[in-house]
Amino acid sequence: MIYIVVVVVVDIGAVARSEVADVLHAHDATGPREVAKRCCRLQALAALTIMIPILLPAPPPSSPRDAASRLLDEIVGLPTSIHGTLADRLYQTRAGDAEALAPGPTVDQSLGRLVGLATACHARADRPSPVDRNLAHLHVVGEVGRQLASDPSLSQRAAEVREAAARAEALLERSYASDALSQPWPAALPALAPGPPAGRGRPLSTAADWLLVPTPALDDDQLLRLALLRLVLAGFPYLANYELLVAGELAAVAALGRADHRPVAFCGAGALPLTGVILHVLTGAHVELIEIDPATAALAADLGQRLAAAGVLRAGAVTIHQADAATIDPARYATVVTASLLPSATIRAVMAAVATVPAERGRPLLAVRSAAGLAGWFCYEPVPPHWGEAAGLCHRGAVVPLTSVSLAPDPPLGTGAVPIDSPALLAVAPPAVLNRTELFT
Repeated sequence: MIYIVVVVVVDIGAVARSEVADVLHAHDATGPREVAKRCCRLQALAALTIMIPILLPAPPPSSPRDAASRLLDEIVGLPTSIHGTLADRLYQTRAGDAEALAPGPTVDQSLGRLVGLATACHARADRPSPVDRNLAHLHVVGEVGRQLASDPSLSQRAAEVREAAARAEALLERSYASDALSQPWPAALPALAPGPPAGRGRPLSTAADWLLVPTPALDDDQLLRLALLRLVLAGFPYLANYELLVAGELAAVAALGRADHRPVAFCGAGALPLTGVILHVLTGAHVELIEIDPATAALAADLGQRLAAAGVLRAGAVTIHQADAATIDPARYATVVTASLLPSATIRAVMAAVATVPAERGRPLLAVRSAAGLAGWFCYEPVPPHWGEAAGLCHRGAVVPLTSVSLAPDPPLGTGAVPIDSPALLAVAPPAVLNRTELFT
């Protein structure tokens, strides 16, 4: 079987900088809707900064096994696979080279390929119905899992891809945080006259066509804050993914009927704490960011201060604390969220701490970012729901990306898919979202 890979490489740095400067310098005279329109254009351009492999038409695989083998070759099998490209850099990192997986053409291309493969539908295009295509995709995912389980060398390479992706993601976010701090920003957002919300259910990003969860209504003030955030991070290729992930988690919280005005804790904030920032912009909640690494926490704090000075954040509403997430007092919070890159031992410690808060004293909602299926094997460490149950928590359900939802009542085994009519399915996120979020009380 022959297929052709065309790699699209677009450097839009100059274009993005020009657009950002134009909007920032003219924002006083530019309405929030015009700002948002330009931001959406920038968001679309930013997606092109990833080197996107495009598979030209080729004969479809003849079976789920063939499709799974081809997918494994692309990720961990061939010398030109993602593993083959990143393995040496991972080993250099383990040997002490902290920058071996820093952003650059090779690493950026590999991450883009990995995200694309993990979020794609791997069903044959000639399937007659959405249910058939959905089940065919899940059969491919299940076959990938079976081949990984039967071949220890493939399983080891998959774990190395996951480790390399995690290290590269942390460095990518550090790089964009540093770049954002080095750019000129406006002194503050223009004051907006009070008035009714500008609209209901305004899309959060250019990926809104895939948005399957309720979209918060944004007034002009929120719209402008979100627009400026997009401008200062115009080149960051995964901003839309964060927006959609947070929207899905907010929908799940609403489905559980939670209404609590205590702060939100986000554990494992990293240098670019987009979850906390987006959550505050969309809800007005007070967010405390927890980060164990002193240098990373300092960078996140500097970025938060700049965002507050520019008016994106309310003064004092998003704070950073350099601390071990395992030591927080969960009784202080309405919701505790654990990042997908947080070590497993820390996640289990947070679960145990949350479980010590009696329900009658207001035990917080715990949202644990995990992954399943392809994303769980190659991108993020899965967090089994039974971890929370073993700690004494009640598993309330999950936010699941569309690629891990089964349209049939009995999904194929080994896929981690959730039936569409399952009461455990609190919200369905777009396929561009890698994470699955487990919720506990």
